[in-house]
Amino acid sequence: MDPKDLPNSSDIPVEIDFSSGTRGKFFQPNAVLNLIVDLDTKGQDSVPRIANNKGVDVSELTNGRVK
Repeated sequence: MDPKDLPNSSDIPVEIDFSSGTRGKFFQPNAVLNLIVDLDTKGQDSVPRIANNKGVDVSELTNGRVK
């Protein structure tokens, strides 16, 4: 990203007034979130190898580890 595209700090208000905001306006009680797992290089190399050694898919291995 080019630093020229970033907002100038003088354009950002010091304080923002949320007093007229609506609480829960975008709340969805039955929303399903899909989380993204960000692995470092070592993890990116080892997880597929471990899954292959176990004969399972990477997502199956990963989901089994967090349950």
